[in-house]
Amino acid sequence: MAVLREEDVVDDRLQLWDSPRYNMALLCSFRQVDHDPRWTLFVRARNRCSEPERHASIAVSPGERVRAPAAGPAAIVTMSFAPKRGSLGRKVAAALTRSSPLKVALGDAEHRLPRALAGGPLVVRLPAETRWPTRPQSRPEAGTVGFSVPGTVSFSIVRLAHADPR
Repeated sequence: MAVLREEDVVDDRLQLWDSPRYNMALLCSFRQVDHDPRWTLFVRARNRCSEPERHASIAVSPGERVRAPAAGPAAIVTMSFAPKRGSLGRKVAAALTRSSPLKVALGDAEHRLPRALAGGPLVVRLPAETRWPTRPQSRPEAGTVGFSVPGTVSFSIVRLAHADPR
């Protein structure tokens, strides 16, 4: 019925990307009722999110920036990333670096992303009306994204069905 969440930044990781499906469940089905500089209290509420509207997938090269879709003020933009699979030599190299995190350029900031979480949904833009996270530097608002390795990025838009009553 309620979630007490500690806001914390670890190793240049974006907290909204750690356990992406869990965070989307919090965004969609819980409302923030109180917070202080360290903790946020959420309570269960009616789901306010639409089904994701999927956009075309885009192949990207390392360091290439792609523009996230425009979504309007009451929508969440998410992405997923699939690193490119290569030849046998690349597969051996990938196996050796499989545990190393990806680097993701999100607007002007760079974040570490564990490869196991790259499938998302990773929040790229979060409307202010969600009032979460409470630290402005933790709220992604990027217009472009880039990755340290080649692969395919896919974007989705999740519309908020109604405004947060608070």
